[in-house]
Amino acid sequence: MIRAASGVGMPIGVSLTLTPEGRLRSGPSLREAIESVDEATAGSAAWFGTNCAHPLEFESALADSGSWLERLRYIRPNAARMDKIALCSLGHLEDGDPVELGKQMGDVARRLPNADIIGGCCGTDERHLSEIAQNVNAVRSVQ
Repeated sequence: MIRAASGVGMPIGVSLTLTPEGRLRSGPSLREAIESVDEATAGSAAWFGTNCAHPLEFESALADSGSWLERLRYIRPNAARMDKIALCSLGHLEDGDPVELGKQMGDVARRLPNADIIGGCCGTDERHLSEIAQNVNAVRSVQ
């Protein structure tokens, strides 16, 4: 998809979902996946991101340093830290703690200054998004 989009001059982003261990289900770390995709496509993806994982799940993935972190622009966290299969089988949305999620995403924004597409995924609603916006804006106003 990246090569096809690049071939017609269309920017494309790649969103990756992580396990609670901060890895892709196929095994590589977030860093390995981004670097591998960039190498295979001559860096043609416009950006990378993560979705459908709580900040505590992808925290370990962000512990690495390096220029690959600058490629992360998109973060959409789940509201609750639960296994994705368990979340899907609940029969309702688990909303976790909106205030805590907002603070965690403020920390993510501090660590990822290039991340400018920040929202919510499973279980998030206007309460979560309001807290995320408040905390991210507070971080960005001092950076």
